[in-house]
Amino acid sequence: MLKMSALLPPGLFLDKVLDYAKVELRAECDYRQEALHQARFQSLLRNDPDVAVPSVVPELCTGRVLTSHMAHGVHIDQAAKAMPQDERNRVGRQLLRLTLRELFEFRFM
Repeated sequence: MLKMSALLPPGLFLDKVLDYAKVELRAECDYRQEALHQARFQSLLRNDPDVAVPSVVPELCTGRVLTSHMAHGVHIDQAAKAMPQDERNRVGRQLLRLTLRELFEFRFM
């Protein structure tokens, strides 16, 4: 249906895209693996004063449950509404800096 609707670019192999999406979704739902990733990010970012990664509580994690220590803060959507423009700009710069570090320094997202 999508191929016939011209919503997808020519040459896109939808079956391959869907197969890859299934693999990625399955990996994202493996919370033991996600716990390891979170611990790795915590280690990578331990010296960054602008980023706090909550600690994983391994004894409370399973393949279907990821448990972390509570991190207090403001949801990003609330920050956008409640913060003055200069503070929103600072948060945006931090998010961009973190994303670029993940891509080019850590090579891990």
